Amino acid sequence: MGARSHLACIPGLLSAACLAQVPDGEPEWFFYSLRLEDRVLRDALPTLAGREAPRLPLQEFCQALGLGIRVDAPRGQATGFFLNEKRRFRLDLSRSLAVVEGRELPFPKEAVLARQEDLYVDLRLLQQWFPLAVEADLHAATLKVKPRELLPLQAQWERERRLALRAGEHDLAVAHDHRTVAVFEVGGDRRQVGVVREENGFAVA
Repeated sequence: MGARSHLACIPGLLSAACLAQVPDGEPEWFFYSLRLEDRVLRDALPTLAGREAPRLPLQEFCQALGLGIRVDAPRGQATGFFLNEKRRFRLDLSRSLAVVEGRELPFPKEAVLARQEDLYVDLRLLQQWFPLAVEADLHAATLKVKPRELLPLQAQWERERRLALRAGEHDLAVAHDHRTVAVFEVGGDRRQVGVVREENGFAVA
């Protein structure tokens, strides 16, 4: 049964009806809000419960953060890179092994599960593989990403902020160019009497 066919069980608010939806031996499904800085990346990120930490969908998590990793769930594999193309990543579920920047990092079999179109990875492994931490608030059902290095998504946001700032400065400069100072000469005494805007070559108050 797929993630979205389960009842959206909210951590800290489990009920008998909610527990009844979970087949014997199948981990429970939970849905979290995934956040970075002050932005919501995913309103309802599906996760699988673990003994000590939730398991997050690897591909959806990486897509949300702008990491270039692709998952082939039927084959139990994931390949790609993060932050830049030189920082390679590979995962082989059949071997319970991840290779991160050339380092082989084995993991317990139960830490990564294949479900539908994604691989659900123990949160602690994600923090080990990638330069980030994730704070899980069970009662608020939120996952807050705390990068240790600038993520591609953050770099994109910074570029957008700079472009918006430049656009605002440009608009201000244009508005200033369309304003002129009205100067009159009275009895040989030049006086500034006000600031007006210029339209079609004429001064307009």
